[in-house]
Amino acid sequence: MRDAVAVDDSIQLIQNYFRKWYRVRLFAPSRYLPHAAGLGFVTGPGGTLDRTGAIVIRRQKYPIGSVIASEGPKRQRR
Repeated sequence: MRDAVAVDDSIQLIQNYFRKWYRVRLFAPSRYLPHAAGLGFVTGPGGTLDRTGAIVIRRQKYPIGSVIASEGPKRQRR
């Protein structure tokens, strides 16, 4: 993972090392997701982040509901 941005309490935008963005939706919302200092990832059997995996926040696993390709976060104008 290269970068991650929380959209809300159940959606995380994740950028891989190839600079592609993915929208990861959790099965259940986590109130800690928007301001988590660090994230852990439990990957599926193939070593990829998919619906069989989970995001770990504060030692709590949150199963992934979906992973879809996405555009990156919207840039703010200065």
